[in-house]
Amino acid sequence: MKRNKIAFKILLATSWIGLAATPILTLASCSNNEKDLIPNKARELSSKTIIHFFNDVCAYPHPTYWFGPLNKHLTEYIEEKYGITVHRDDYLKSTAQTDWDAKYKNYYGNIWFDIPASKGYENFPKVALQGHMDMVIDGISLEEAKTTPIVPEFDIEEETNASIIHSKDHKTSLGADDGIGMSIILSLIEDKSINHGPIKVLFTADEEDGLIGAANLGMKKDSSEKYDVLSDCKYLLNIDNESLGELIKSSGGLRYFWYQFNDKDASGNAKPVEIDSALTNQFTISASGFRGGHSGDDISHHANAIKAVLDVLNEFNNKENSKIQLISASTSANVVNTIPRDAKFLFATNVNKDKINAQIQTVINDLKGKYTAEDFNAIKIECNANENIETKGLGLDISSKLITMMSKFWFGVKDYLIPDKMPSISANVGPINLSINNETNLYTFKFGTASRSCYRNVLTDFENENKKLSDDYLGPDHYNLFGNAPPFEPEEKNTLRATLIDGFTKYGTASKITYTHGGLEISYFKEINPNIILTSVGAQIRNCHTINETFYIDTIAPTIEAILYTLPLLK
Repeated sequence: MKRNKIAFKILLATSWIGLAATPILTLASCSNNEKDLIPNKARELSSKTIIHFFNDVCAYPHPTYWFGPLNKHLTEYIEEKYGITVHRDDYLKSTAQTDWDAKYKNYYGNIWFDIPASKGYENFPKVALQGHMDMVIDGISLEEAKTTPIVPEFDIEEETNASIIHSKDHKTSLGADDGIGMSIILSLIEDKSINHGPIKVLFTADEEDGLIGAANLGMKKDSSEKYDVLSDCKYLLNIDNESLGELIKSSGGLRYFWYQFNDKDASGNAKPVEIDSALTNQFTISASGFRGGHSGDDISHHANAIKAVLDVLNEFNNKENSKIQLISASTSANVVNTIPRDAKFLFATNVNKDKINAQIQTVINDLKGKYTAEDFNAIKIECNANENIETKGLGLDISSKLITMMSKFWFGVKDYLIPDKMPSISANVGPINLSINNETNLYTFKFGTASRSCYRNVLTDFENENKKLSDDYLGPDHYNLFGNAPPFEPEEKNTLRATLIDGFTKYGTASKITYTHGGLEISYFKEINPNIILTSVGAQIRNCHTINETFYIDTIAPTIEAILYTLPLLK
């Protein structure tokens, strides 16, 4: 039984302005005996200042694209606290991001500011500390998320007795990715006793949708030139890793795709037609209780609810004695880098419920053999008769093509590289929306996929495969590549990474040099400044991007220990 739940909004009602710093001893300013005090000081920092900052981050809504409230608060806090200018570029995905509320009209884009070096460290090279401002929303609608703060809640994990934070009553995703990373950075610059060289803090926009803030870093409006953000930095530490002790030598590049048609589709796909008279049954298949998760880090061990329903439907699709005519489809997932944890398809068919239920059981048995991390007591795939009989649906031919096309898209890890057991390529499917537009009375269809790999040539091959599928089943011009991030290809030697490993080792935390299949902004930063030395580090977060997102409080201190060890040694 879980216990000790405390809503942080009540427990930690402290504003950032005037927050007292916790003294920190650093390696450079300590004697050998004092160096041993770093773990205690790191724990003081992690248990006080960082949690206060995270509580305040949660208080300001910041879903991807709609992070104006947090951007505004950060800007005002930094400028008042430190008396410095917060710079911003002109990146803006859409004017809708700022037009929805006049208060946030000037608070968009990537932001950065400089913190002077400690006395005696002025000649040290500049280090960039970087995180991102946006978060993936799960559990509530995007419209709610634009104005609804996240309420973090303290808990004790039953299985491990670990101190954790999740969203209150698991109503929403938590935003520890990357709220904790930002809070670590803000805490480090808050403390005046930390000795360091010059620091540049960079908070990026819209990381969770194809890293597009980083892709547009330094953008100037109506100009091909860019603001110079990173050329003066020798090192960059990205604090957006979700695994304690892992130092990244490579991260996945990505390709995000939409396949769609709407009322402007000249092919006629969007026109509703009468339900075929031979299809006398109307059912809804609902899939729920899946874990969901991050389409990079969780892709090998979490199942996909949309894919599960498609595996049921495709068994009866366009066969000699069975037909499927789609009426609608939906999921609560709203971005392509989230593995959908639920799905709902409404359709007409001549197949009876018993046969459909038999195929559902086959699909569930197959999932049990592949995804041991799923809780199959929670997963439900149910077929229920539709109470309100629909008279119109999508055409039979385009219904069949959609089911076939979506079923052919790969989900999961397609191949591994030996001997590292690194996924060579993976793909996620979803979200999906198939519905009739009430204004035009025509269908809108939108379906997403996300492909990842650490190698550019592999991504290009997969992109070509996906485009061919779209062209074969939907015809030309129904395919949109909207996310295209480069990989951070494997890099074997890195002094920043090696020093952090030494820091973890010195204070007894297991560490390793590894890769992440998820995309990281460091891939873009390396292209902007090829000479920059960078890596990614972070505290432990599980079930990212879901209502079960969980942050492990005790993993902040080991992360801080390694950073405190490293900063004075970066020359």
